[in-house]
Amino acid sequence: MRSELIFCPRVNSIRYLFQRCLTQYDKLMRRKAFLDNYEQHAMFKDDLSEFEDSREIVESLAEEYKQAESPDYLQYMAAR
Repeated sequence: MRSELIFCPRVNSIRYLFQRCLTQYDKLMRRKAFLDNYEQHAMFKDDLSEFEDSREIVESLAEEYKQAESPDYLQYMAAR
């Protein structure tokens, strides 16, 4: 029984971590901070769309964790 309780996460705390990461990411992108390092690599030479794709993934994770806190989470998942 004790080991089962150790693996019981708090769903809402991870959502706030994702949201904080998104806020910090947005601030860095507005200032274009540290982007020159990435633009030197072939993968990012044409555009930085990988960053925006990754941001969208983290944003969808934060939204899903937010929905997991609501009582109608199963209906939300069925609609997806």
